[in-house]
Amino acid sequence: MPSLKNIQRICNFFGVEESEIFLKHEEFKELISLRKPKISELDPLGNYIIKMNKINPGSTNSLERYSGYYHSYFKSESSKTKIVRALIKVFTKNGFVYTKNLENYSGIKRSKQTLKKYTGIVFHTGDHIFVFEREKSVGKMMWCSVFHPVDYDQTSELSGLTMGITGSGERDIACYRIVWERIDKKTKLRDAVRVCGTFDPDDPAIPEDIKATIENDISENEYGLMARHM
Repeated sequence: MPSLKNIQRICNFFGVEESEIFLKHEEFKELISLRKPKISELDPLGNYIIKMNKINPGSTNSLERYSGYYHSYFKSESSKTKIVRALIKVFTKNGFVYTKNLENYSGIKRSKQTLKKYTGIVFHTGDHIFVFEREKSVGKMMWCSVFHPVDYDQTSELSGLTMGITGSGERDIACYRIVWERIDKKTKLRDAVRVCGTFDPDDPAIPEDIKATIENDISENEYGLMARHM
């Protein structure tokens, strides 16, 4: 017997109610013959993603060199002025480039959610790198990050902006500067996870150039929150 979640997915696919999915075989067969699945209507986001990929047909090939693990750095509303160091995995599957993101807020007192997990998809427009992410457990927090591309011999750090919905009760719209720093392939994954968390702004564990790049201030020659190069 499928789980309740999977039953709902099956029902959504065939366009039937839960009570109908348990009809006798012949009755169900007759029902769906009159009500055929309409995949394009059920998954408009899937069609949108395919169209996004067509903007730059070589997007996946362009992004292959970015595959691997990164530490992500940013200062957010939910981190209470602290610097967040998260773990990012970039990988290719079925012709697309995806991300997995793990953020650890256990160092924040009275934090409602100590671990946040996101899944995302990556596109290369030819000029910039776009990452669309969605929080896994509830799904209400969605973020879009845009990064400056780097030269082929400089894929160690990416800087840009990330914008989305905060995890606070107000569900505010926010935008932060962000940096991805590639993790050395020799580093063990558990060690990369262990150093994730929240850090004070003056903590020596965070490189000074990264601190300067993710500061969310607006200088006199800036007209808004603009990304800064490393």
